[in-house]
Amino acid sequence: MPAHSEAASDNSNISSLHDQALAAYRAGRHDTVHALAAQILTLDGEHTGAMHLEGLLALATGQPEVARHWLERAIQLGPEANLYNTLYAIQLRLGDHDGAVDSLRKG
Repeated sequence: MPAHSEAASDNSNISSLHDQALAAYRAGRHDTVHALAAQILTLDGEHTGAMHLEGLLALATGQPEVARHWLERAIQLGPEANLYNTLYAIQLRLGDHDGAVDSLRKG
């Protein structure tokens, strides 16, 4: 198979995995979200959507420091408004009000 076809196949697979992970997150299936996000990150170590999901999952399971790590990493790669909005919520949970205001302004 030509390299171009393999890359297109990988992108399609990653997109499908991300869609499945989003659906699992919405359904509260945390183990599935984590497994799918890990699989995505194995295929593409810079996939900000998977990092965002890992951060949301960490926040939902009471691990705000882990969540902050994931969101800060994702923002370094692709600073998008939705990432800053999630980081804002994490920073509020951690009591970092100045950081939260800064994230809100950036998002």
